[in-house]
Amino acid sequence: MPAVTTELRVQAGTQSVWGTGVTPTVALRGVTGCKIKPDQNIDILSDMLLNFTGGDTPVVTRNGGGGSVDGWATYEDLAYWLDNFFGQATPGAGPGYARAYAAPITTLPTLRWLSLVHGEANVGAYRLIGGIGNTFTLKQEVGKELTFSQELIGSTIDATTLAGALAVRTVTPIVSGDVGTLFLDTWAGTMGATALTKCYLRSMTLTVNASRQNRYCIGSLVSADYITKPWEGTLDVMLEWNATSKALIDTMVGGAKSQHQLEINYSGGANKSLKIQFAGTVSESPDIFQDDDGVVAVGLKLKGTYHNTFANWLKINLSNAVATLA
Repeated sequence: MPAVTTELRVQAGTQSVWGTGVTPTVALRGVTGCKIKPDQNIDILSDMLLNFTGGDTPVVTRNGGGGSVDGWATYEDLAYWLDNFFGQATPGAGPGYARAYAAPITTLPTLRWLSLVHGEANVGAYRLIGGIGNTFTLKQEVGKELTFSQELIGSTIDATTLAGALAVRTVTPIVSGDVGTLFLDTWAGTMGATALTKCYLRSMTLTVNASRQNRYCIGSLVSADYITKPWEGTLDVMLEWNATSKALIDTMVGGAKSQHQLEINYSGGANKSLKIQFAGTVSESPDIFQDDDGVVAVGLKLKGTYHNTFANWLKINLSNAVATLA
């Protein structure tokens, strides 16, 4: 019988050494897509003997790994991907264990390195060793679940098997109806001070690029570690067209910088919350008078910009009832 896509699973384990894989300890929830692929570079060498035929001597010059995941976000398992991208958070006091994340300013974060296993139980699976996030995206639309996607790099890939007897845990999806409060503040104002009606936000897409890459060295085909360059991030928002959103456009039309602070708060019930705070500058021409299912809207792209009072350009806070991630 052939392997079918409905048999595919995604599991993960937390590593203490970046290049040393571990057995999965958790069956991840909410993942709807996963790809693990070798980052292998092969050069085909040529010389002066076979000039017109091209090379005949292939050599492997590096052997790393990478991949991607996407799915619907939950108050419980989003912590795995935030730990993996922004740095492993220390949960606060329970039962609503709060985990704080932020873009780095002067110090790089300590990540949750993952052994990410993808495959099925009969033929086999593959493991991305030292998987870490390189690009992270959150997307929210009206009447939809909050979705995430993450591009990953890693140390290596090996063939393995799925771990058995991992629990099917109950999780709580994050949906658009969970948005409890929404704030839009001026650059001179304070984050989270100026409340808006929740219908004001029609959609949002947060994209963060950590600019990480494998660091290869002479003496090994496998990367010794990884490096990080300055982060970048954007927040694409579609806003209902009204006096408030018109004022944002009027600022640009008048020739001034259009800079704003946006805060979105989700609540999934007792001990479950998500807060996204972003400070940025409108960096591209706005899309005025868009049609959002019959509602007139305006689209803005904000580029993450350090704010002195907010002391960052991006902060995310997640609370759930999970004290320790498996």
